[in-house]
Amino acid sequence: MPPRHRKKNALNARLELARNNNTSAAEVIHQRCAQNKSITDNVSQKQTPELEQLIPEGCVCKREAKTFVCIMCKMFSYGRIAELCSIHPNVSYLMDFTCCPYCSGPSEHLHIVNMEYDRYFKT
Repeated sequence: MPPRHRKKNALNARLELARNNNTSAAEVIHQRCAQNKSITDNVSQKQTPELEQLIPEGCVCKREAKTFVCIMCKMFSYGRIAELCSIHPNVSYLMDFTCCPYCSGPSEHLHIVNMEYDRYFKT
């Protein structure tokens, strides 16, 4: 069995190191937050619209909503049909349609039609 005094020596060494540095955990966290804030300030000073416009090729996350029809119930809807992004496979959008909102048919039965938003919602 290993002697127990080695563990005490290691603990004493760590305590001595903490005493010599004389910094508490709160001070260390405060220093790290200040460093992170300065980094985020530098990023926010850059023009963020330019950064947002850089959409990787093959990404379908920022696509527009469209009018689609279900071939089973023949009902029209407006929104986005759920698709899997090849770049962001773990991202899912809650408002994307995974099935028909009327008959709950599978998304394979939803087809996009060429119809404007105003024409779809015209009374």
